[in-house]
Amino acid sequence: MQTLSAASHALRYAWAAPCSMVGLLLALAALASGATARSMHGTFEVAGGRIPLLVSRLPKILRFSAITFGHVILGVSHAALDFHRGHEHVHVRQYERWGILFFPLYCGSSLVQLVRGRNFYLDNRFEREAHSLTWHFQAMSKISLSDPVMARKNGRNQRCVSGVAVKRSSSRQHGKSQE
Repeated sequence: MQTLSAASHALRYAWAAPCSMVGLLLALAALASGATARSMHGTFEVAGGRIPLLVSRLPKILRFSAITFGHVILGVSHAALDFHRGHEHVHVRQYERWGILFFPLYCGSSLVQLVRGRNFYLDNRFEREAHSLTWHFQAMSKISLSDPVMARKNGRNQRCVSGVAVKRSSSRQHGKSQE
């Protein structure tokens, strides 16, 4: 059973790998500009350096505190990454589910919302899912994410992190958590 779990884990990383490569290229540029990195819950987090300066030069509508590419999360600071970790890890699970298709699906969802006269960020289906599941990731991170026995003992189903059987809340209730 553990071999199956390891194979599943490897497949999720492989499926998200093209997106993670985009993140790694951006992370390398950030590290060259003085950013620092750390590994958290199976992801590579990079923050600081010139990231805040570069983000501040983006059009206001595109600015973010943290952004995810596969298993790589970039942030303006490690404090911002700490604050947004649950939200960003939901996006990691989305990359594991959709792989390289995540890029056009995310953009397409935003475009559909714009055409409907809605908010391209708050009403994006992937952001709605991330906002609604953030609380669950934070609860799960208090126990070992790699220990399903401990998860069951604590009454938590790890599959909920990827969107199974979790009630969605309205995205309008959350405000814009910059991503």
